[in-house]
Amino acid sequence: MKNKKYAIYVRASGSKRAESNHAQLMALYDLAKEKSLDVVLVCKEFGPTLQETPERDRLIQAIEEGKISGILCTGIDRLVRNVEYLSKLYSLIQKGKLEVVTPSGSITSREKNLMWAFIPSLVMLDSAIRSERIKRGIAQNKYKLLREEYIRSKGGE
Repeated sequence: MKNKKYAIYVRASGSKRAESNHAQLMALYDLAKEKSLDVVLVCKEFGPTLQETPERDRLIQAIEEGKISGILCTGIDRLVRNVEYLSKLYSLIQKGKLEVVTPSGSITSREKNLMWAFIPSLVMLDSAIRSERIKRGIAQNKYKLLREEYIRSKGGE
């Protein structure tokens, strides 16, 4: 592990984003020091987005270019925000190109049941996607109701 290079990834989506990112960052620096990991890249993000983001794209690029072989994060749910990204990470781990290190343990290609490590993220993704669809549906229904009300007020059907 001495010659492996790691990136720290932090993401906060709550109202106290800066404080949350700082707390995550300090905890991960402590973890890196405790495990004697060589941190060469730090990526910080804000927000609950399910879309791809520049910082996560930067991580994938660094892995593919061989600049890093590990990511430190406070939990896999901080890192995985959509199914496409989950698939990329899973593939990189499976090929032995990536190790994900969290305070509760590491996820490597040596895991017997690698997919089990990702189950919590799959559940979270499903919930987030369902929530987004519900919000969109509510917004569309409000629009339809307002439109119908407007048409009725103008003497239409």
